Amino acid sequence: MDVVCLKWGDKFNHEHVNKLYHMVCKNLDCDFNFICYTENSNDIDSNISKKRLVKLQTLLEKNNSKSKEEFLNKTTEVLFENKLNNEDKYFGRDKFLNSVIVQSKKNLTGKILDIKINAYNRNSLFGKILPNEKFSLPIN
Repeated sequence: MDVVCLKWGDKFNHEHVNKLYHMVCKNLDCDFNFICYTENSNDIDSNISKKRLVKLQTLLEKNNSKSKEEFLNKTTEVLFENKLNNEDKYFGRDKFLNSVIVQSKKNLTGKILDIKINAYNRNSLFGKILPNEKFSLPIN
């Protein structure tokens, strides 16, 4: 059996992880592996298997990238929230709460538009505005 904990940041320190480990040792009657995912393994009990949080972050980024890739060349409705500073670009979110950025000289704030996704990075989807009769917004 694996018992896994995640210690990230400084709200909890190594003493919390060590205490959790010793409580599991005291209360679990079967063999187990205790694994702590952390970015800082200083002073964590040597019996605890420490895994770098970087491995977990890499796995999550790979999964995030794969999920964003599924949007490529597809259309999604986006509610635009605001204009990016000093740029003719607008930021919005689709129904999955993905960040979507498009170029436009027109004010898109508050509009719901169909966007064809043509690129992505780890944080956002990028696309072009499609003609949308519901809102009759000219395309730039």
